[in-house]
Amino acid sequence: QNGKALEYASNHLKNNHDIVIVAVRNNGDTLQYASKQLQNDVLIVLEAVKQNGFALQYASKHIKNNRQIVMEAIKNCGNALKFLLNSNLINDKYIILEAIRNNGYIIQIIPKYYLNDYDIILTAVTNTENRKLNCGDCLRHASDELKNNYKIVLEAVKSKFDTIRYASIELKNNRDIIIEGLKQNGKILDYISDRDAIKNDREIILLAVTTMGQQLKYASEEFQNDYEIVFTAVQNNGSAIQYAGIELKNNRNIMLTAVKSNPYALTHASNELKDDYEIVLEAVKQNGIVIQYASKKLQSVLEIWLAAIDNNILAYQYISLELENHQQILLHSSIYGESFFRRFKPQFIINDKEL
Repeated sequence: QNGKALEYASNHLKNNHDIVIVAVRNNGDTLQYASKQLQNDVLIVLEAVKQNGFALQYASKHIKNNRQIVMEAIKNCGNALKFLLNSNLINDKYIILEAIRNNGYIIQIIPKYYLNDYDIILTAVTNTENRKLNCGDCLRHASDELKNNYKIVLEAVKSKFDTIRYASIELKNNRDIIIEGLKQNGKILDYISDRDAIKNDREIILLAVTTMGQQLKYASEEFQNDYEIVFTAVQNNGSAIQYAGIELKNNRNIMLTAVKSNPYALTHASNELKDDYEIVLEAVKQNGIVIQYASKKLQSVLEIWLAAIDNNILAYQYISLELENHQQILLHSSIYGESFFRRFKPQFIINDKEL
């Protein structure tokens, strides 16, 4: 029932083939407690590594050169490759490939000459299981020659967009590769080296701001004044409004969309839009603190203040003198309990029974 019980068995039983094989089938790791003789037994070690590839570390030096056993261990756990560094099988490309298919990160310990092997690197960056581990990063270990290979870099970027940082300068600026990365995240534009080449590319800019609005900063002046591009950007992240052209920064619909996404977009609004009731109301509903950026006129509107305080009691620190003791304001604030009065009205005497 518990293979680890072998640890407490006598030396005689640790050398009993039938007992040890039952133990390793239950827990491959118990191979470490078997006798030296049985750690050199093909059948025993084979059963152990089928259950746990890491059990290979307890096998004899002779067994670590047994291709069948090593392949079973690697299939079970790619990391078992680290126990072969002194084995002749470390030079077996098919074993390396099997390990890479199981775990692309094993590329960090394989012999350096494999880092210029097309099949090894392509397998590392394309394997489905590796993609779950974001093994596009495996590209960083590839040779300079393979970092300049279109197919390998494209597959790496498909796996993890920001692996483009490890590509050659030429491929960092390859339009097809950039577009592939943009399907995942607009942040890929942070890693390309020739942004002048893309700032006038409408498809690239639109794709970028769709997933990361702030990448509007890389657009040309023309596209920073393009309604569709700017609207898409602020819809994703309202703070992108800071990179819009003056005309669109003053566009009411653009600003309204921006504050819905990020209320701090109000800081970039024109004086006219900071005086727009609907825009300011929407912003303070998202975060009451931004009432400090509204016009003086709207900072005197009771309904705006009630919405701001409903969202965040800290907005009260910006309240105007004429409203700070308004009954409705205090009623709304009282939902925060004594903490409100301690912080903002420590000397306040409540006479109103409703309060």
